[in-house]
Amino acid sequence: HHSPFSISTAFHPSSKLEKARQHLITDHTPMQQLLLLLLILSFILQTYAQDNATNATWSGCTAPGTNPYVKIGDPTTICLVVSGGGNWSKGMDYRRWLFTPTADEYSYLSIDRSYHELINGNVGGFQDKTTIHVESQKSASFLRRYYSGEENQIFPHLTAIINVDKGVVKGITWDDACLFCQPDRCIENSYYFSSEPAVGPSTKGCFYEQAECASLSAQGQDICKLNVHFVWTGSDVDGRNLKSFNSRYSAFIGARIPLPTIPGLNWP
Repeated sequence: HHSPFSISTAFHPSSKLEKARQHLITDHTPMQQLLLLLLILSFILQTYAQDNATNATWSGCTAPGTNPYVKIGDPTTICLVVSGGGNWSKGMDYRRWLFTPTADEYSYLSIDRSYHELINGNVGGFQDKTTIHVESQKSASFLRRYYSGEENQIFPHLTAIINVDKGVVKGITWDDACLFCQPDRCIENSYYFSSEPAVGPSTKGCFYEQAECASLSAQGQDICKLNVHFVWTGSDVDGRNLKSFNSRYSAFIGARIPLPTIPGLNWP
């Protein structure tokens, strides 16, 4: 799996070969020269392979056959990535879902059975810090916890805002997720790819407790499955203003969004 980081190192095989040539012309028997040559070539090939690996760049989130730029009314590519949290620069196992919604139409991605498989079944082995982020073109959002095993909390509802300038995605931010619950249910839930907390505007999220999700699930309500909404802001490749940003939940100031409840829950 690829990590969204690029590491570059310098490698000049020509300089190594010149040093090897100078070393081989000194007084050695033919057998010694052959062994030295094989040793040097092995070192160069190993260094070259390591260089290729460390120079691997993040390919971003794209799909063949789609417009490489955001254009109103055209399919565009979004990726939802699930991982186990941690520091991505050290390598990361993950699963990625790719879909192609119509640009600037309010879009919604719900992963069926994600609660049952990721949390109950631990499919993918992403517990106890099941984490998600969103990608589009060469941009990625902050990380958000979907499940915290340490706190037994699940954060199922998110809205990603895709910021675009003339068709090029410049960034992805999370919308205010505290509309889904009362203030005592909304806590910090954003992280950098280094795994450090990212605290700022719209970095909080509403949580269910694990026991509450289990109770809802027993009633046939798959409310705790992973749900991500998408809106766009800025301008498309033709310079037209993107308007779906005005359809996000936080644009409707003054009322919290009602969610299905069970007795004893302090939801609106």
